[in-house]
Amino acid sequence: MSHLVVYHQDNLLNPVKLLNRLDDISATLAEVDVALRQLELPERLREAIPGEALSDNLANDIERSCGAGNFSCAELRSYKGSPGYAADDPSQGEQEHYHREPSQLLVLKGGGVLCIHIAESLYVLGCGPGDVIGLPAKVAKWFQPKAGTACTVAHRALTRNGLKACLTGSDIASRVQLPDL
Repeated sequence: MSHLVVYHQDNLLNPVKLLNRLDDISATLAEVDVALRQLELPERLREAIPGEALSDNLANDIERSCGAGNFSCAELRSYKGSPGYAADDPSQGEQEHYHREPSQLLVLKGGGVLCIHIAESLYVLGCGPGDVIGLPAKVAKWFQPKAGTACTVAHRALTRNGLKACLTGSDIASRVQLPDL
């Protein structure tokens, strides 16, 4: 089950919104052109191994599961969460960045939070296997794996260049204490 917590960037301690129904989450994200849907993943996708070349069969499975959507390039990324007994460690995730092209994330294994920074709001989305998140170009975001879990995410873009991350230079990722979603 997904959760969405929305903060104003100047008050990262008190959420503006807390949602736990998929319909409400999807509608709130759609207001800022972010798409969320949940899929039932085939076994082969749940067992994908990051770091290996993305085989044609695996790429085809991802495309069949998510829909083509003109996303011709994909790569698997692995995130190792902090030990389960420790607090989330921001160094285990990503820095805030954006992509020059629209992109899509598909969580294959594990879970974590996807933080999306748009205008003056921070959208913190709890993600798990089968969650597909579509992001417009140039939207600032970062992914933080859940403590105690390894996470595998397929990242899709229109071109190979679209998969490259451009750092924003913002320090918001280091200032927010992420909720355990």
